[in-house]
Amino acid sequence: IDSNIKTHLEVRTDKATSGSNTVPDSPEIVSNLKREMDDLSAANQRFLDVFKLWNEVPTFEGLDWNKHKDAMVFIKLLQDQADMVSKWFINRMTWTDTVLKDIKMSGATINEIEELHRKVRDKQDEYFDKVSALSDKEGRGVERHAKEFFSLANGFRNDVNKLLNKGENIMHDGIRKSSLYKDPEIKKIFNQYYPEFKKAFIEEDTKLRKKCSEFINAKKD
Repeated sequence: IDSNIKTHLEVRTDKATSGSNTVPDSPEIVSNLKREMDDLSAANQRFLDVFKLWNEVPTFEGLDWNKHKDAMVFIKLLQDQADMVSKWFINRMTWTDTVLKDIKMSGATINEIEELHRKVRDKQDEYFDKVSALSDKEGRGVERHAKEFFSLANGFRNDVNKLLNKGENIMHDGIRKSSLYKDPEIKKIFNQYYPEFKKAFIEEDTKLRKKCSEFINAKKD
């Protein structure tokens, strides 16, 4: 797992409350958000390219748990997938920060979202502690290690996704109350582009998770 993930999630700038008192006009906001959306989409595509490659492999039947090299290949795949999911969460938090910087919202809305992001960082700390403890255990087979890691990663994914979804829903409610929501480009960004960004990742990640789960839980001869 990328050790920089922890740093990225812990170090946040308070974009929502910083900056001058000058509020950008609609064209500037649209331009800023489109640029950020392009960056998100580019990063997303890199993840999707890897996921699609893995998902094109028919099965993992060629891997043998009794062969250490084979088992470690599969565990490395699980770790890489978890790494990309963690980075995807970071990208979503960055997107929310950008929106809060560009579109004025109530202090209550900002505080709610920041509290949810704090909970994300708490979940992240808990997850890394558990993964570290898992790595330190002695005398366990690679198959058990894979199952335990897979379970931890799934729990982290589900918990953080719920928190970020809640924060994004609160943010979108704030956007709909803004006068900027009259701009058709603003509507397109939040009602089309961002949902497509999320859907594409979730679909490929879900396919790979299902494939990994079937392999891990398959009955052994």
